[in-house]
Amino acid sequence: MVGVQNNIRIFVALGVMSLMLAPVSSLAKTVFLECDGQFETSTAIGGMVETEQYDGALYLSVEADDFAVRRVKLLPFERSTRLAAIELTPRPRAADNGQVTVFAASEDELVITQNEARGQMVNALVGDDPLALTPESLYTMELRLNRFSGYISIAWHDHQVRDVKPEGALRSIKKRFSNTKTFAADCNTMKQRIF
Repeated sequence: MVGVQNNIRIFVALGVMSLMLAPVSSLAKTVFLECDGQFETSTAIGGMVETEQYDGALYLSVEADDFAVRRVKLLPFERSTRLAAIELTPRPRAADNGQVTVFAASEDELVITQNEARGQMVNALVGDDPLALTPESLYTMELRLNRFSGYISIAWHDHQVRDVKPEGALRSIKKRFSNTKTFAADCNTMKQRIF
């Protein structure tokens, strides 16, 4: 019994010592930004492209530690309507849903790219290339935030492959249609936390 108690004491002492000797990671720091700017949408309808511009806002929190950005949260407002919050964390390998999120930070700029491909790879008309290999559905997002000026730009692209039958053709072809939304603004730091 005495031997078991001594072993437990040694185990507890080693555990406490390992916690005391473990390196202490710095606390994560979060910056909150308010960005008033403008959205622009471009929608492909048939053979035409419709564009629209309107005011909006974006609330942004950037969490970083040791000069590495760990998480970014976005809360967009379009025409005073609150949209669903977006949370971005680095995922350099494809998740179960095919989503890849890459953070690239320099001294001047934070760049986040996110891609999500769904469906099979098909040959479709993309731009001038009639046999481009593309997924049936592809969603991309690119966020750029200047660390000094606070200028932010975000571009969302939604690409969908559809069957279309050109005039005079005997059969339909696959063609990729793209819808785009962009946001650009100058951001200011916030004094209160909103998330």
